[in-house]
Amino acid sequence: MTNKYLHIVFRDEENLFEGIDLLRANDFSIVDVMTPFPVHGLDHKIGLKPSLIPTVGFICGAIGALTGFFFQSWVFTSSWPMNFGGKPFFAFPSFIPVIFEMTVLFSALGMVLAFLYRSKLYPHKECSTEKVPITTDDQFVIKLMKPEGEKLTLLQKLVNELKVKLDNPEIAISEKLTFFNNKIVALVPLAFILCFSSCKNNKEQPGYEYMPDMVYSRSFEYYSANPLDKSKSMAKVPPVGSIPRSFTPYPYPNTKDGYEQAGKEWINPLSSNDIYIDEGKKLFELYCVYCHGQKGEANGILVEKQKFPPPPSFSSDILKELPAGKIFHSITYGKNLMGPHASMLSYQERCKVVLFVQSLQKKL
Repeated sequence: MTNKYLHIVFRDEENLFEGIDLLRANDFSIVDVMTPFPVHGLDHKIGLKPSLIPTVGFICGAIGALTGFFFQSWVFTSSWPMNFGGKPFFAFPSFIPVIFEMTVLFSALGMVLAFLYRSKLYPHKECSTEKVPITTDDQFVIKLMKPEGEKLTLLQKLVNELKVKLDNPEIAISEKLTFFNNKIVALVPLAFILCFSSCKNNKEQPGYEYMPDMVYSRSFEYYSANPLDKSKSMAKVPPVGSIPRSFTPYPYPNTKDGYEQAGKEWINPLSSNDIYIDEGKKLFELYCVYCHGQKGEANGILVEKQKFPPPPSFSSDILKELPAGKIFHSITYGKNLMGPHASMLSYQERCKVVLFVQSLQKKL
């Protein structure tokens, strides 16, 4: 360390503030103040200007919020509109989580980058700030430019006055303090880790486990041997002919023959009435309207935006007389580019959609 700086050492923050006031009142240039813990009001005491980092954080957060809002608006209303549970395309409440996350992300990154730029920090830069061990323990240090001539004499006089005024003979001026050796400090935790990682000679031993009861299940695991059963198998084959609860069998396979057979034999178990047709309309608007359009004229929003080729219109010769069985079969397994909807619509819901489609066939 060069001798162009002087350090004044204090034992507590109250004495530190007295010293700062006295030095600034006599026009001494304070370079830095090092403390073992954050001291409230110290930045104002030494005359530091308010940081602009909070302002940068606010501006970047606002940019992030606007980015999240406009990006979601563009995606869900223009680029790739999708229906989620019947909500409108521009559903602002559903945008809020992403807007919040984008606000936090942009604000945090903006403040970090602003701090690095303002502090002139970059990879592999050597630290230019002294690391004084006593300031990480229990002492406070004022670093100031070393005065010369009468100024130096005045400084010594002021420090002696502080000792008497504050009844603290431990206040002292020092030209050179002991500093950390960065390389040695970095090697200490590394050596500690290496020592404890080599405690066991057997590398296959995972170590000790504490309270393992919640880790290992006391029940039999899937597909393991079952000592209580003659078959010794944990997985059991369902009885012949059994079906899952609330499942309605559909006997026609996903083949061309199955499609034709369903058109001839399948009968809708629901009677055609306004209630079922209205419910089918709601389901149609939820799952089908984006390609087929509101009236089945193949003018849905995805077709208009050329995301998908138009499907056949319900008024076309192909679909106008299409029987209920083929409509149900197409909804269940899908047809051409149309995907299967059996996993999204129950058997009864598909029947209601069929009733609504047939009502459109009659109107077109």
